[in-house]
Amino acid sequence: MVKGRSTAKGSETAISGQQLLRLVEDLGDGVFSADTDGRIRFVNPAGALLAGGGVEEVLGRHFLDLFQFASRANAEQAHRRILAGERVEDQVTMSSGAICHVKAGPLRDASGEVVGVFGIARDVTEQRRTEEAYRAVVESSLQALLILQGGSIVFANQATAGLLGYSVDELLAMSPRALSVAIHPEDHAMVWGRFGQRLNGEEVPPRYEFRMLRKDGGVIWVEMHATRMTYQGEVAIQAALVDVTGRKRRELEQRAVLGAVTALRASGDLAELLAQILDQVGELLDARGALVALREPSSGDAVLELARGKWASLTGDRIPAGEGATALVMNSRQTYVSHDVAADARFVRRDVLASTRVVLGAPLIAGDEPIGVLWVGRNADAGEDDVRVLSAFAEMIAVAVRRAALLDELQRSNAELARAYDSTLEGWSRALDLRDHETQGHTRRVALATVELARLLEVDDDALVHIRRGALLHDIGKMSIPDSILLKPGPLTDAEWAVMRQHTSHGHAMLSPVEFLEGALDIPYCHHEWWDGSGYPRGLKGDEIPFAARIFAVVDVWDALRSQRPYRAAWPAERILELIRRESGSHFDPQVVEAFLKLVPEWSGG
Repeated sequence: MVKGRSTAKGSETAISGQQLLRLVEDLGDGVFSADTDGRIRFVNPAGALLAGGGVEEVLGRHFLDLFQFASRANAEQAHRRILAGERVEDQVTMSSGAICHVKAGPLRDASGEVVGVFGIARDVTEQRRTEEAYRAVVESSLQALLILQGGSIVFANQATAGLLGYSVDELLAMSPRALSVAIHPEDHAMVWGRFGQRLNGEEVPPRYEFRMLRKDGGVIWVEMHATRMTYQGEVAIQAALVDVTGRKRRELEQRAVLGAVTALRASGDLAELLAQILDQVGELLDARGALVALREPSSGDAVLELARGKWASLTGDRIPAGEGATALVMNSRQTYVSHDVAADARFVRRDVLASTRVVLGAPLIAGDEPIGVLWVGRNADAGEDDVRVLSAFAEMIAVAVRRAALLDELQRSNAELARAYDSTLEGWSRALDLRDHETQGHTRRVALATVELARLLEVDDDALVHIRRGALLHDIGKMSIPDSILLKPGPLTDAEWAVMRQHTSHGHAMLSPVEFLEGALDIPYCHHEWWDGSGYPRGLKGDEIPFAARIFAVVDVWDALRSQRPYRAAWPAERILELIRRESGSHFDPQVVEAFLKLVPEWSGG
């Protein structure tokens, strides 16, 4: 008899051998026993089914006929280990085709002597199929997924390989040191510190962003969602990676542009100003070196006014007039990109520039005259976005240099300082127009027209200055809108419109810290408010809407509808005027519409 505790405290229940046998026979898992020769001496119905027959058919057969191990040698070795008193676990394929997880150990008689083998087999076929299906989905997924274990990659799908520029085999063969090098040096401590904490079971943020280095040397920003898991019996980290380089770049652009504008406002020293801007552009383009070369009016030589990073030693050097790549860029007034500096004979100081592979240069144009070149060097290839950003900063530097000259000439006149600020804003607005190709020229046109309309409405001269600045910067918040939405050739979806409408709030947040733009905030923030209160972002109504924004709203619609777009043709003037009249009192301030209708014949040539 077998005794066992019942649920009632203190009582005992005897389980007979027959009852125990019935329990075993009713189990869903297969139960087997074999003698020391490996012949099956007992099997329950579930085990017989896994073996592909009835109980009678299975009894007496050798376990090797029923269990398909990785090899016969492995099976025989496992049998010997069990007879020696060990317990083993393995995954085998049964003769029925079922995949089973088997646990087996020695079967002993009353004296403790091993007289055979006893085992339990659990059917994991469905689990294996699910795992294989999951693996197939993961491997073909567009989402970059990888598994890290012990500092190495033990699994990576094709999307991960494409993201980092390696093959899957190259990723799996990476040593821990090679993988460590793939993390940007400035983010290395944070990434591996959290990796170790997560492996130890500590609470760390599941999502965070950092930079990785592609095989070609390019820097990308990724957002990683990491989870702790068990992989092939050992603790591992599963990581899903999303390329957020575009978004991070836009954020860095915003910060860099604001930093440059703030520096333009705050600094009266050209060298200090150039240092701040060079640092900004260097961070944004992940440059190893950056410098500004300025043409000396008296000799025509190019003086390397300031160099940063790996090129710092070049500060003060001179390049004779007409020589090298700097002269080429100034004379052509075009950007220049060299993808192999070591082999480019146009560069005079290749000994210093050799620390970089790719060099980009943009001309500094002030007053329609080339005055120098902004150069940056990096190891990653350069694309159109890099050239665009470099050109935008070159325009800011040109404005800064020109402003410095004006300040010297006019003893830091407040009037000239204001004009320099406005030139900076114009450069900024043109840089924005470069990003949104279909609206090029729109910003300058609406700024001029808004000032003219405001003057007709008897706005005083001091306020006109702020209105012009606000009009120039009305769409600055679109710096934060993804290219996939801003540059979409067709109509936007509701979800995309929701993102697009955030540009007014983004613009307000970007400009608010800049003190000299305080009076210019109304147009960037409120030009999409409607007279009847149905606009955005705050749903202002009537006179609650700043007067400057009400003036600009009419001009903005007029110019936008007159312009050709990829997704629609330009409207004729009469159709636009009909819309503006109809929207007077709902979208637009009636007073502004009345004044606008007096001016529009001049603008349309009638």
